[in-house]
Amino acid sequence: MNFNKLDFVVIGAQKCATSWMFYCLREHPELSLPIKKQELGYIGGEMFYAEGKEDWFFRRFVEKSSATLRGDVSVDYLYDKTACQVLKGYMNLDNAKFIVSLRNPVDRMISSYFWLLRRGRLEYLPMEEGIQSILQQPFGFPNTLPGALEEVVRRGCYHDQLKCYIDLFGKESICVVLYEDVLKDSLETIQSVYRFLEIEDSFVPPSLRVKPKKNSYNRLMIKFERWFNNKCGIKIANVINQALTSVKDSKLGLSEETRFKLQELYEPEVQATKKLIMSLPESQRPSCKTLDDFWGY
Repeated sequence: MNFNKLDFVVIGAQKCATSWMFYCLREHPELSLPIKKQELGYIGGEMFYAEGKEDWFFRRFVEKSSATLRGDVSVDYLYDKTACQVLKGYMNLDNAKFIVSLRNPVDRMISSYFWLLRRGRLEYLPMEEGIQSILQQPFGFPNTLPGALEEVVRRGCYHDQLKCYIDLFGKESICVVLYEDVLKDSLETIQSVYRFLEIEDSFVPPSLRVKPKKNSYNRLMIKFERWFNNKCGIKIANVINQALTSVKDSKLGLSEETRFKLQELYEPEVQATKKLIMSLPESQRPSCKTLDDFWGY
């Protein structure tokens, strides 16, 4: 293992179970990851440069005598347009591997909207009202949107983000899994990632039992987090969220008509992303039928 290089990176996407994957990967005896998942600490980000670049970055890793591979996890590797090129200088290019977890773009957008609402980055409005500028997008969606709504929408536009990694590192280096498959069969999903990394795939991580963190769609909980937007308040709110929130809540707050409109707006992006995913080796991607089942409308 080269202690100044990474062998693999989970590059995203946001609200697609990357935190769950971080813990499942960190627990594998053959893998070394940072002691803490730090989204803004990714290679190429502002924190990376402000804290001292590689000297700071590689001190964060948990060293294991049994580890043969070193990797990092941050959703901003996918979203930051410059990260792909910067990351190249810190990868073991002989066998660099990248894992991306994707989700139905509309469901991801809804989850992201409420996440940013909880953090006070969006105006406190019912979602139907808050996304009107998205629903009014003209042909060519997505065009420029005001404030954080730009991020809400564009983080689900996977095609160009993923294509950067395919163009730079090659199709053999990419593994795509689906958030929906994590919910359906978490063990098979994480073991497929272990197989891609060519490590012992029978390992069952303790965090497997901890389902992906659920977002809060409860208006009282959102108010609580906006009022107490500090580490203590966020930690308390997250504990309550996990106890109260169900996966079905991701469909609340929007009419079926609005959901259908969002699916229509995302449809060209969805089709382009599907085509890109299906160009990857079969063992490194979900099937076309699985994508249609989860991402159709």
